[in-house]
Order: sequence, then C-alpha cells, then structure tokens
Amino acid sequence: METSQVYKLLISAIGVSGGFGADKPTTLYSRGNANLLQAMSKKGVKRAFFISASAIEISPVLPFYVRLAEKYIVQKLLKHMYADIRIMEELIKESNADWTIIRPPQLVDKPISGKYRVAINAFLKNCLKISRADVAHYILSNITSKETYHAVIEIGY
Repeated sequence: METSQVYKLLISAIGVSGGFGADKPTTLYSRGNANLLQAMSKKGVKRAFFISASAIEISPVLPFYVRLAEKYIVQKLLKHMYADIRIMEELIKESNADWTIIRPPQLVDKPISGKYRVAINAFLKNCLKISRADVAHYILSNITSKETYHAVIEIGY
C-alpha cells in the first residue's frame, strides 16, 4: 500500500514585470516575501523556496566578459529590482523558516529537461540560462532535502 505525505510548503516566485529599460523602485520582493514569511509563521509552515536572481552576486567563476556585463550592465539596468531582492534575501536568511533561495540566471520558456546543474552555496561555471520548468522540477525534487535548507542554490544548464 502506498502512503503519501502532505508537506506544508511555500514557493515564492514573486517578480516585477518589465525588465531592462523598465526598472523602477520597488518593494514587491522584500515586502511581499516578508508578508509570506509572516503568514507562514502564523500557519505553522516551515519549508519555503524563494526565487531570486543569479546576477545579484557576481560569480567569480563566470568568464571575465560575463562578470563585466553583469556588474556594469545588468546590475545597473536592474538596480532597483536587485536592491529590493538583496533586502528580500536578508529577510529570508533572518527568518525561522527552512528556506532555500534559488538564484536562476535568465529564465526561459522551454519544456522540462531534468538536465541541469546546481551549486549549493557556491557558484556555477557558465551558468547563463534555465527553463522555468526545470527550476520547478528542482524545487519539487528537493522539498525534503536537508542539504538545501538554509542554502542559496545556483541552477542552470
């Protein structure tokens, strides 16, 4: 007889629309996820995954030209969004949740492949894209993975 276990879990994929050229001051990431953390606490939910962004921290293992592009182009064009994401990550890290922060690179609309690389509290080399479906696959495959509790995960192809 097969038994299934029910998990109380939060997956936050909060994000602003717009992207390059449309960056405006925001508190959606920080305040939105602070509200979710508060609701989790009230409802007794401990496990949570939060989507962040890989370029908020410049990876030392990326090629030199990619690091330059991230620092002087991507971070400048998305400065408001990234500023709020940094606040969000600090709030998450200070929480009592069993959190995992996922830092994907550019998200693309492709089908699930199940063939991606991850780095736990480390950086991936040549990590430039990942499908939304593969990020979801990773999350659902690691709900109970203690290795990912209180960890920042880079994921990509």
